[in-house]
Amino acid sequence: MNIKNILLISILFSTIAYSQIQVTLPTISGQPDTEQIVGVVVNDLTPYNARGYQMRLKYDKNVIYLMNPNDNSGTLSTGYLSYTNDTRPDSSIIVVVAIAPNEKFTGSGILFKLKVKLLKVGSTTITVDESFNNYFTDGNNNINFTSVSGRATVATTNFPPVFDAVAPKTVNEGQELKFTINAVDPEGAPVTYSVVSKPEGSNFNATTKEFSWTPNYTQAGTYTATFSASDGNSSATLNVSITVVDFNTPPQINAIPDKEINEGQELSFEVKATDNEGDVLTYSATNLPAGANFNPTTHIFSWTPTGKQAGNYAVNFSVSDGKMTSSITVNIKVNDVNVAPTIQPIPDKTVNTGQTLVIDIVANDPDGDNLTYGYTGTLPTGSTFDATSHKFTWKPTANQAGDYQITFFVFDGQLTATTTVKIKVIKVNSAPVFTKIMPDTTIQVHNVQVLFKYQYKATDPDGDVITFKLDNGPEGATMTSNGLFQWIPKVTQAGQSFLVMVTITDGEFSDTKISTLSTDKTIVGVEEIGGIPTKFNLEQNYPNPFNPTTTIKFEIPKESYVRLRVFNSIGKDVAELINKELSVGSYQVNFDASELPSGIYYYKLEANDFTQTRKMLLVK
Repeated sequence: MNIKNILLISILFSTIAYSQIQVTLPTISGQPDTEQIVGVVVNDLTPYNARGYQMRLKYDKNVIYLMNPNDNSGTLSTGYLSYTNDTRPDSSIIVVVAIAPNEKFTGSGILFKLKVKLLKVGSTTITVDESFNNYFTDGNNNINFTSVSGRATVATTNFPPVFDAVAPKTVNEGQELKFTINAVDPEGAPVTYSVVSKPEGSNFNATTKEFSWTPNYTQAGTYTATFSASDGNSSATLNVSITVVDFNTPPQINAIPDKEINEGQELSFEVKATDNEGDVLTYSATNLPAGANFNPTTHIFSWTPTGKQAGNYAVNFSVSDGKMTSSITVNIKVNDVNVAPTIQPIPDKTVNTGQTLVIDIVANDPDGDNLTYGYTGTLPTGSTFDATSHKFTWKPTANQAGDYQITFFVFDGQLTATTTVKIKVIKVNSAPVFTKIMPDTTIQVHNVQVLFKYQYKATDPDGDVITFKLDNGPEGATMTSNGLFQWIPKVTQAGQSFLVMVTITDGEFSDTKISTLSTDKTIVGVEEIGGIPTKFNLEQNYPNPFNPTTTIKFEIPKESYVRLRVFNSIGKDVAELINKELSVGSYQVNFDASELPSGIYYYKLEANDFTQTRKMLLVK
């Protein structure tokens, strides 16, 4: 009796009978003292929810020996197998355990691999040991299976490669045919492939072993493609029969659902078709509604029903390949509804900063409905839209250069039409603008130096630096670059008028303003009366009431910039008596009101943070 080797693949669960699973054992041939990696193949396991299996294989260990291949990549059991060898008096057992507790074995192909060592010349079958409890399991029930035995043949002669069988092929003209060949060398030698003969126009890739061919429309008939496989010592050939069918099919038009639209609404769709033979297709349409169009080149149907075309329409489309024609009917329902207004498109606009842009919105309603005009979103800052005149107006500022997009709409009470205009604002330089200029002014002349000053102000729309310049003024007057006008009038300049001309510029544009600055003919005296005061103080004038002169005394406890002004009863500045820096001391100022009418007046002292106001009465 031959001593057998037994291979056990095992997962243990309870058993239920099935017979649909089929396991195919390998067929092997080769020379002594060589090794091969072979696969045990199974059909589709997907329907059975298999999570494990066990089986035991019998073979003659004098001819071959089965071992753990140490590589099960590409198998259905990858990651779940473990092998254990066990030698007994009557057999050598290899135990393989496959467990997938959280997954299922799915698909068909190689269940697991074996390493086969070919020992000596001879032959042995490889079978599933029927005396063993062989099964697959779903985790709760076991599933029986059938098997196809394999065979191992060991010989000293070289065996040619063995081709896998390829069934005869049938393909229509114009249809692509692809198939792959494969051969295995019994001794495990590398196999190279070539094509001996093939149909015209076909291709064979010896690397991928793929044959491909798209027969043209003159190649109907039967062909044989012959392939060769060589192991370097011997070769084998494979003949594959290919039948090309002369067969024309009609064009296939893609389904088009029925359409429903409203009057005034545009309908557009494409008629699409394919031809199995790749013939040039011709498109046509019949029973088109009035105003509808079908383009046979682009295959586009387009139609905008008027306000009088409510109803049902059936449009027929046909596609021909020159031999056969297919047709389809598309039903179109047009609803009798209000027709939307139309609004004229607005071309893109370009405007400079500081320039005024006006856009008229023009629209029409086919039904004669009253239209409401408006816009969506937010208008640019500073722009307006008049819904009555339908005009958009905007004068962009210097910091508004850029691109804008505004959408306007008209509404007839039910339907809306819109148009969008793109506006490009280009930044250009704008002239600076005065924001504060000296009004025509009359000031007092003192017997001491008293500074008069006035701060001009201006702004530039572009944010450019503004420079101030004094073009004309009284002798001794100056102006800083930031607009501060300063002048200490002399006694000899009392009772005169001067034109003060100030110009501002941003380096490119400029502006000039002219004011009249007059001096009172009466000279006001300021006298320091001695003493070191301890606090700021403004005394009551004396005499009071007065006509027309009076004396005002005040005290300055520390060096300060002092302003002493006179206001009438409505707060208007009528005289500036002092406007200069004074040292510590007590002072008195003579105020002459000869040119002023009778009434109540106020005089105000400002020195650093100190302010005090008193009232006096002029009686003439």
